[in-house]
This record gives sequence, C-alpha cells and structure tokens, in this order.
Amino acid sequence: MTGQTVAHYQITAQLGRGGMGVVYEAEDTKLGRHVALKFLPSELAQEAATLERFQREARAASALNHPNICTVYAIDQHDGQHFIAMELLEGETLAERIRRGLPEDARGRTLLATDYAFVGRPDDAVRDANLAMTLRPNDAMVQYNVACVFGQLEKTTEALDAIKKAWEAGFKDRSGARRDPDLAILHDHPEFEKLYPPGDDGE
Repeated sequence: MTGQTVAHYQITAQLGRGGMGVVYEAEDTKLGRHVALKFLPSELAQEAATLERFQREARAASALNHPNICTVYAIDQHDGQHFIAMELLEGETLAERIRRGLPEDARGRTLLATDYAFVGRPDDAVRDANLAMTLRPNDAMVQYNVACVFGQLEKTTEALDAIKKAWEAGFKDRSGARRDPDLAILHDHPEFEKLYPPGDDGE
C-alpha cells in the first residue's frame, strides 16, 4: 500500500504487521502531520466478531489519556478498508524492548497473547497471558484482556478466573462484558451472570 492514498492519508511506509492488522506511516494531507494507520485485513473485516474487536480496540484507546498510550485520532473506512488513525510514535518495537531485557510490560504481553491466539499459537498465547496476569494482578484492564484471550482459546475455567479478577480490580462494565464476543463462552455461567447480569434488554 506504500505510495497509495486512502481517504486524506498518503501512505509512506509500512511499520509493522501482526495478527490483527498492518500498520503504516502516513501523512494526513488535511492537517499536515504524520500519523500511524492500522488496517484490518479485508478478509478479516468480513468476520463480524473480528471487526467488532478491531473497533473496540479503537474505542477503548480513545477513552484513555496517558503519556504511555498513543492518541487515537479516528476510526474510519475507505473503499471497504477499515482502519484506525493514531499518533505516530518513534522508538523501538515491543520485541526489541523484550530482547533488551527491560522490565516486563504486562499490557504489551496481553497484546502479544491476543495476536498469538488469533493466529493459532495457543501455547504462546497462554504463556504471555499468564505472565501478564502475574505482572499486573490488580490491573483491571490487563485481567479483562487476558479473559478475552482465554475466551478466544475456549478455555472457560481460565477465562472465568481472569474476568473475576478484572471485576475485583474494578471492571464493572456489565454491558461491555456481555457484548464482548470473546467472552461469549462465559454466557450462562452462574458466576459470570452474577458479576455481569443481563439488563432489561436481555444484554
């Protein structure tokens, strides 16, 4: 895609590729700034659950304001291509950071676990998910994302354990938990229903 124009973004280089998409550097021709664009592969965009997960990632990140989290500018689509426009940050990759032996990053591990689960590497996904839980046992979002990883892997016991820890750490979004396709495996489980009971609309 390098050299192409998508909406008002001129793509200049590919930055990276993972299980959930490809990231490019691009120039926002309207605002005159460089941004990062993360594209969901077209074949994955046909899967409703995958598209919802991609959009949920953008919504979750846009709700946060933290110096260690990139700013999300927009979520959009152009000619059927779904993408997230976000702040372009310079620095090393997560893989490079881990190889240098710096302190473990739990949130980074959850991202790796999600990618591993998506591309069919369950052993790697479980390893990184368990490490993330150990590194940040009281971080609600880490525990929630780990529950989603185990849900993708259809590991009910592990997913339930993680979602209980997420609830205890402060994740009380009933609607979000019940709508999340990765947690569908927990629906109708008594302990999940107690933590996140259905509302008047059945969700």
